[in-house]
Amino acid sequence: MPTIAGGIHPGHLHACYELLGPLVAYFLGGAVALHPKSPKAGAELCVRVLQAAIELATQAQEAGDVHADDIPARLLREVENTYYPKTVLNYYSPANVFAPMQTKTFVPQTFYRRSL
Repeated sequence: MPTIAGGIHPGHLHACYELLGPLVAYFLGGAVALHPKSPKAGAELCVRVLQAAIELATQAQEAGDVHADDIPARLLREVENTYYPKTVLNYYSPANVFAPMQTKTFVPQTFYRRSL
């Protein structure tokens, strides 16, 4: 099973899910342990972001969209307002990940738009 780790925080999770899909193990040590309130709060935030990513990916797939919409505004504010030491947290929208990379020769595909 592929894995993703190393500096991943809640703001990365939605874009990672769009790119890699559900068959990936997410190792989120710092995202969980360094949450300013508690490791439990860090784990809960990561779970909520991934749940939103799954729901949005399902909606995008059913609608035939190129990528999912952003996570809900309230959750987005929580992600961006959570302070981790020595880290600037930004939310990476799937729109920002996919749009700049589209050229005539290369158009990235979300995991659910690929023919495997």
